[in-house]
Amino acid sequence: MKLIYHISIILSLLLLSACSNDTSIEEINTEQQGKLLAEVDDVKIFQSELDNLLVEMFGEYQALSLDDQSREKALKSLVATKSMAKLAKKELSKEGLEKIDFKVLQYRENLLVNEYVKNNGTMQHISNKMVEDYYYNHLEKFGEMKLPKYELLTTDTILPLESRDEFIHAYQKVNKNKGLKHIKDKMKSIGIILQHHKGLLGEGVMQSEIENFIQSQQLQKPSDLTFINDRPYIVLIVSVQTKAAEPLSVVRQDIRKNLTVLQLKKAIKTLSEAAVKQSNIVYR
Repeated sequence: MKLIYHISIILSLLLLSACSNDTSIEEINTEQQGKLLAEVDDVKIFQSELDNLLVEMFGEYQALSLDDQSREKALKSLVATKSMAKLAKKELSKEGLEKIDFKVLQYRENLLVNEYVKNNGTMQHISNKMVEDYYYNHLEKFGEMKLPKYELLTTDTILPLESRDEFIHAYQKVNKNKGLKHIKDKMKSIGIILQHHKGLLGEGVMQSEIENFIQSQQLQKPSDLTFINDRPYIVLIVSVQTKAAEPLSVVRQDIRKNLTVLQLKKAIKTLSEAAVKQSNIVYR
């Protein structure tokens, strides 16, 4: 099996053993290090370090099935990393080493927190009912949309400011309850031509001001006369169509993942609040 060399993982593992007090990997727990595989000057590489590297790279199951040739390549990569790290340690300034030590400390704290949450966090089993309830309560997240079917009247061009009073005066005399066709015909009878448009909101490109104006109207009730970008608009929402959400069968796994993340966030919040209460904290 071809072994893919993953230097970032190797370096991460190496950093864990490169603390500022020069604690070596064998000093952490000499009883569990296993067989000594190699030495890079005074740094020893034990079986456990190689095993941990392979698990990080391939996962526990695949790491166990690697052949000897692949494990040998991984060991050589580990030796190369140790060698480069040793040279880097000699070349880096004191400030550079301190920055690395600080990052190691942060990484160690993150690992500790992860272990604490894993051992103490209460994670509720994500049942099918929880998935279904989330789906039906958040259909808009999965593509469901309310699409108003509308009609609107407007002029073909902008209406000059000096003509607005005449337009508004004529419009006020029209019976709005007889519908947009009646409004259009009455305005035409006095020489004012209006364009009659029909459409489904959400289809095609429309100016945001006009779209928001249409969206704000009540069903089957003509809007008030409104000027947008110097053009008059009268809108009627005829009906509202519903665009269906993606089927539950398609998004079920994504919902389950999202619920798991929400459970984890909830557990972390609970544990962090409890930990803070048990600590003596002074902000300075």
